Amino acid sequence: PWHRLDDLLPDSIPMGRAWYRDSVRDLGAALNLNRVTEADLGRYFAAAAIAAALGDQLAQCIMDWRDADDMKRLRGAERADYLKAGARVLPRNGPFASVEELADVVGMTPAILAKIRNDFTVFGSGQVNVNVAPRQVLLSLPGMTPLAVDAVLRAQAANRHLASLLELTALVPQQTRDAIVNATAQLLPRLAFDTHEVEVVSEGWLEGSPVRVRETAVIARGGTTAFVTWRRTE
Repeated sequence: PWHRLDDLLPDSIPMGRAWYRDSVRDLGAALNLNRVTEADLGRYFAAAAIAAALGDQLAQCIMDWRDADDMKRLRGAERADYLKAGARVLPRNGPFASVEELADVVGMTPAILAKIRNDFTVFGSGQVNVNVAPRQVLLSLPGMTPLAVDAVLRAQAANRHLASLLELTALVPQQTRDAIVNATAQLLPRLAFDTHEVEVVSEGWLEGSPVRVRETAVIARGGTTAFVTWRRTE
């Protein structure tokens, strides 16, 4: 299994006049923008301390941007709303191509996007790794109460690896345990307890040159083998 990803790659490395730097993150620490439900988004924005009315609007507008139709939700926005507002970018009516695309969603501000950007991705299976995910990502999941999430975060801080939902429920009081058990059918397919998918970003540059090359790859683990499932060079 892959562990402690932040320690795998050193800082910038010289190669003569050239330098390169790599970073890697567990995709299980983020929510897949193309797989989350409206309820997930509502819980996430509440956990991220976004005002309830605005969080509800953002959740519905994100779903309207992503779905294939032009029928808007009660507090959402579809193509006609963007045209009326003179927006330069219209809803995709399909999967988000990048997290940065959120900037064009009705209700999104630069400040909110900066706050939430690292908690989302457009890659991976959408499973959340309980051993690395931050508080607001964990709270977006069905059945994960604040008490349950606090217990998970204590385990993370103590470097205690949770290997199953049973181990997770053993950490929490009965009332919280019941909430998790009642949500098991929804929750279990959404959870991971090991790192299976990572996003690796490599940057290279020459001393004195403003030009940089950036390559992003998504790598998935299957048994003892790793597979590059997506890559892009900029």
